[in-house]
Amino acid sequence: MQALGIEDPVTLVAPAIQKIIDSIDGRGFGDKPVMISEIGAEALYGWRDMYEVFFSEQ
Repeated sequence: MQALGIEDPVTLVAPAIQKIIDSIDGRGFGDKPVMISEIGAEALYGWRDMYEVFFSEQ
């Protein structure tokens, strides 16, 4: 399934996490632990789709 022209939206996760880590490191907090509690926070509340498209709650 292709969503928003991206074959596998999960491939966007690693670069996004790296950007966050670089930002934290750039502010001098690179020695602190990082906890990511949720991936997919961009989902539209209440939108459920049987095809599990990007931005649906699935």
